[in-house]
Amino acid sequence: MWVKHMDNEEQSKISTFENEEKKDEIEINFDNIYSFLKQNKKIIIYSLLMLLLLAGFYSRTRDLPNLQHKYLISPDDPYVFLRYSQDIAKTGHLPANDTLRYYPDGVNPSRENTFTAYLAGYTYKIVHALNPTVNMFDIGGYYAPTLFMLALLGMFLLSREFLNKDELAALAATGLFAFSSAILFRTVGGFLEKEPIFLPMALFAMFFFVKAYKEKQQKKSFALMSISGLFTALSFFSSGLTIFIMLFVSIFIVVEVLFDRLNKKNLKGYLIWMSITIILTLSLTTKYGGITNFFRYVQFQILIAAAIFGAVAIYVKKPKKIDFLPNGIFYSIVAIALLLLGGIVIFGPSGFYNKVSYMTSKIITPMVTNKMSGSVSENQPPTFFSTRGGSDWWKTFGVYLPGGISFGLIFLMFFAGAIILFYKEFKDYKFGKIFTYTFAIFSSGLVFEHFTNDMRYRWINFLRWINFLFSQQWIFAAIFGIGLIGFIWVNKEKLKDVDSSKLFLTVIYLISIIGANGAVRLFFIMAIPAAILSGYFIKWLAEYYNKDEIVKVVIYLFIAVVVIMSFFSVSNGVAHMSPGLSRWYNATSWIKTNTPENAIITHWWDYGYLIQSRANRATVGDPGNFYGPRNYDIGGHVFNAFNYSEIMWFGNKYDLTNKSTYLVISSEDVLKFVQIAKLGSLSEGTPGRETFFTIYGLVNPKTDILPNNLKEYKNYSNIIVFSALTGESPVMKDFRINNMVYDGNSIYILKYLMLASQNKTGPVLAQVFNAQTRSMSILPVSCECAIHEGCHDLN
Repeated sequence: MWVKHMDNEEQSKISTFENEEKKDEIEINFDNIYSFLKQNKKIIIYSLLMLLLLAGFYSRTRDLPNLQHKYLISPDDPYVFLRYSQDIAKTGHLPANDTLRYYPDGVNPSRENTFTAYLAGYTYKIVHALNPTVNMFDIGGYYAPTLFMLALLGMFLLSREFLNKDELAALAATGLFAFSSAILFRTVGGFLEKEPIFLPMALFAMFFFVKAYKEKQQKKSFALMSISGLFTALSFFSSGLTIFIMLFVSIFIVVEVLFDRLNKKNLKGYLIWMSITIILTLSLTTKYGGITNFFRYVQFQILIAAAIFGAVAIYVKKPKKIDFLPNGIFYSIVAIALLLLGGIVIFGPSGFYNKVSYMTSKIITPMVTNKMSGSVSENQPPTFFSTRGGSDWWKTFGVYLPGGISFGLIFLMFFAGAIILFYKEFKDYKFGKIFTYTFAIFSSGLVFEHFTNDMRYRWINFLRWINFLFSQQWIFAAIFGIGLIGFIWVNKEKLKDVDSSKLFLTVIYLISIIGANGAVRLFFIMAIPAAILSGYFIKWLAEYYNKDEIVKVVIYLFIAVVVIMSFFSVSNGVAHMSPGLSRWYNATSWIKTNTPENAIITHWWDYGYLIQSRANRATVGDPGNFYGPRNYDIGGHVFNAFNYSEIMWFGNKYDLTNKSTYLVISSEDVLKFVQIAKLGSLSEGTPGRETFFTIYGLVNPKTDILPNNLKEYKNYSNIIVFSALTGESPVMKDFRINNMVYDGNSIYILKYLMLASQNKTGPVLAQVFNAQTRSMSILPVSCECAIHEGCHDLN
């Protein structure tokens, strides 16, 4: 075969030609891809949105195999909704009086937010007709994940409205929301509860409200307001959390008045929204007293108050003599005066004062109204950072890195996003930058107020001063309030250029962050503005580098990686979620088999719904906590009873005498005893009977059994260290050692030190922290201990 041999020059020319041809091909392909992406941007975004909805659903159903078609994920509220759903599936309605609850009184289920029960019950009737093998636990398993897909769609639409129709930023916000720790547990499979149905209803209600407010055509705006009112009423039918929608909207209207921005069209739209919300809510539930009594509830009072502000702004003319006063401030003064006068006439001076105090306390400490609600761990204020686990700002609004480390990326983005949004909106006005500083200081005070509850970190002087500085909330609130009035005063008529949607988002952020600062449970609400403001921050960052398309692409690719990482983290976490209820199922099966059908069960309130649902037995109390005194009596006269006479007093009070009555106790009550004892002290006849109880245990024998280096106890070779497992315990009672008086409320027991040699134990010492002097010391404890027997007080 003949082959032509080419010289080096010919080979070089061919090689260069081939390389240039390949380069052209690459450039052409890249251009085509980039052009395709730009031309089909909407198709790609909505395809990714659909993928995100499916990923959210998939991640929430990973625990379903652990539920085994017979469990729900949580032992409390889901089980009352399970029972109510079963009632609706059988009869189509709920009983007029649920006699299994609060024996001997019972309770009217319509006092509850029962949308969950009706939705699950009728869904079961439809699905069971198609597939007879389906049971109510299957409906409960898929209930929350399915509704969560609807919630993600609502979040995308709401984010898009707030982010000036930027669909890519809205998609980023939705992705961060989809796998947020703040909403995770309440949206997983088997969570047959209020929040899963509340979330999409609330998001659609706010979406239609924002869209209606921005709409210039009056008829279209009013139609959208009507739809928003419908969704708001359905959210009311779902959960008491709807009060936050009321606060968002009503305070936004007041702010619009204050900034002299409210017009007649938007006032009419607000009144339409308010009217439909109230009428439909009162039609769906009796919880709020019907048409004659609804105005007694704070949820509706704040709506009426905002309507008065709006009416004054539109229909009251400001006298020319006080032209120096900004319109918004004048309208606000007149509205406050009318509300003050009307409140005193309707409720009386003391009644009106109580109403205002209640509204204020509901914003500052939204979930804690008494010792009963204060005993629930989810109602406690969060810390910013904690090493103990649980919920804090940094981890809840963070992303999990390899190794299980949480980094507060979402917190940084939404916190920075809120300040940047505020700055961009007001920077061009007089003193706009100073106004932004007051906003940033106020926001910082809210999230850093409880920096840490870990005693080890509180010893550090720097953190001690952070805790002290940011605990002065009233100072930061006053600074922001003065800044707001001053800003309005110096700018007067110029504020009509402010973007209403940005004002609304700022109001949502502030109310949510104030609420979340008061109770960990409200991180669930905080997740909404956190995601939207994170999307705003991403949008701002991308626009900041708008000239460099590569940087913009990198920013969104980074967010995509964060969302994908969060998806895998959430999916793996949910796959390991298990209800752990097998022993309670065994216990309730035993109760059902071994007690009469009319038996009455007493227990600490946590277990009521399980016993009612599984054993079909009436209980004295349950997690609904409609009657606080019952919990006080159980804690005071049953768990803390000095003798049988006290228990008989309890039995007589609740008509248990001569009935088949049983007491259910659990090892869980040991860890809960601190709250049981505190609430028991409120019971009738037991004032001041309060104890504090915590658990100390040997955490690690390898590191917590140490050589004894205490010279005064030479006879013992080792020190066994027992650390607090449920939070450091205050001594509570004052005591004296070596003529030194100690304030019991300031002394915290960090560890117990037991001296030991082989099988012999010796004196017990306590490592204590004095919160007044910020010092630690080791003090003797007057108790005697024996191996396998425990300790007892020598006194």
